[in-house]
Amino acid sequence: MRKFIITTLIVVTIIFSISGYRVSTHYADHQVPVSQKVSRINVDNLAVAERLSQAIKIKTLSTEDGRETDKKSISQFHKILEVYYPRISEYATRTKINGESLVYKFPGSNSGLMPALFMGHMDVAQMLHIFMSYRRIFIAFR
Repeated sequence: MRKFIITTLIVVTIIFSISGYRVSTHYADHQVPVSQKVSRINVDNLAVAERLSQAIKIKTLSTEDGRETDKKSISQFHKILEVYYPRISEYATRTKINGESLVYKFPGSNSGLMPALFMGHMDVAQMLHIFMSYRRIFIAFR
């Protein structure tokens, strides 16, 4: 039994070492150094907190199959983005996909550079059924 545990630990250590090495060497750093001095932007922290608190009050729940997604709340969230961040439309073009997802395209000033992708979620997945499944398992092994 002791030999099995030691062998398993050695194999796991080797696997993690190889994985760590591959991750650190495989993904190259494509960051472009900033050539111009960037000026500091003054931010009103209370206004930021207020906008965030209003946005997270909207129940943008979705389900795996998408049938129970509340399209009205998603639309309301889109409206908040338009109202709270009007300058985005000055610089970017917005495209709706399937009536719910948003893609903003910001044209760059240097076409020789690689494009950048920034992603985020507007919806929240309901976790009750997953929680209940784990709860049943936990109670069964009690």
